[in-house]
Amino acid sequence: MPGEKFTTTGAEIEPAVLLDKREFNNDLGFYVGRLERHWAKVYESKHGRKPRLPSKEDILAARRILRPDVASTFSLGSYLTGIDAKLVELTNDQLRVSRRMAANPRTVVRGQAGTGKTVIAMERARQLAAQGKKVLFLCFNQLLAKHLRLTLEGERATDLIEIKHVHALYREVIDRAGLGRLLDQATDERHLFAEVFPSVFLEAAIECELPSWDALVVDEAQDLLTPENLDAFDYMLGGAGLNRGQWHIFFDRLQNIYGVEVQGMVERRLSEAQPAYDDLFENCRNTKQVAVQGSIISGIDLAVVGAPEGPASENIYYRDKKDFATRLDSLVTHLLTQDILPGDIAILATRRRDNSSISAANIIGGQRLVDVAESTSGDMVFSTMHAFKGLERRVVIAIDMGEIGQLNWSMLHYAGLSRAKTMLYVFLPEPAKNIYSTQATNYAHRLIENL
Repeated sequence: MPGEKFTTTGAEIEPAVLLDKREFNNDLGFYVGRLERHWAKVYESKHGRKPRLPSKEDILAARRILRPDVASTFSLGSYLTGIDAKLVELTNDQLRVSRRMAANPRTVVRGQAGTGKTVIAMERARQLAAQGKKVLFLCFNQLLAKHLRLTLEGERATDLIEIKHVHALYREVIDRAGLGRLLDQATDERHLFAEVFPSVFLEAAIECELPSWDALVVDEAQDLLTPENLDAFDYMLGGAGLNRGQWHIFFDRLQNIYGVEVQGMVERRLSEAQPAYDDLFENCRNTKQVAVQGSIISGIDLAVVGAPEGPASENIYYRDKKDFATRLDSLVTHLLTQDILPGDIAILATRRRDNSSISAANIIGGQRLVDVAESTSGDMVFSTMHAFKGLERRVVIAIDMGEIGQLNWSMLHYAGLSRAKTMLYVFLPEPAKNIYSTQATNYAHRLIENL
């Protein structure tokens, strides 16, 4: 039993012949020697004499007769490593899109969560840098920008790639020009990010004579596709601008937060540059089980095509806050005993930590829980679903999901649950069982309609 610690006793259980997880990594010769001594002792007590040792011919005969089946037993962690290997393979979609980008200076790439947009975007940035071009890589998520910068450390030609959280870049230039006061004209957060921030940046960039870049790569562009942001991108590309410059934009249409009118203006503006359009359909981040479960709960469908099989995703229902805490602690403990590393686990909530159901918990399953912004690669992390966009973990535990089935929460659930690569656990209050059942039925109907 190489994957378990077997401590059960009983009349039918002989500990002397047991090989479990505690000794499995030791030299197998010690186990074989223990077996030999045990059975020699049993034989002697039964027959009153020492057993005859097998000759070489006896051993060869036993080999010919037995020809034992060979089976490997893996821990859950080892199993997930095998699935990871399948997920990192380039899909046919990705190869096609990569080649299209190499042949076209301007491309728009659309794909659902998990279809590999960020992977392709980074690879394109590397290719452009290898050609000696100065590349600006923009994304909406600050944590993703930090992660991608760490990924590039030590690689050749990457000194030509500048990875920026788009609003950090805006703020940096605005502060340099001393125009921060102009941001106060925003009437709300949506107005700030869609219109005011990029407009003030553009004014500041002109005043500061901000140097341009040779190429622009924009990931997570669904959060940035407004006419004002396109004006800012146009300036970043210098005299060539959007119409004649080199740029590649990646976005998920299902996560577009702006209305049809804004989307129409953006599409007309981009079409003037005559870009090539590509769509990604194959899921290269999530297992099929994660994709299906994320689709059911959020009501927004993740790509399933190309996703490898993996372990079953699981809903964990709880009665009250105490029951929730007990079940969460038990789950994390179980995962860690199955060779899942703390750094493989992310606990994602729909609320900030101080408002979440684990606001007072710093240790879960005996493991320290660290806010993702302060974490290192080996930490089990906590994050809001919104802040974790663009990132991923082998195992995602989703909490504070009481709003399952509510339309205005669907996009957040879609963004958060799709962060799980191979295992997804969703904690739901017991009254949500019926809602989940309805969501599953709706998903089945959508599948049938698309046949």
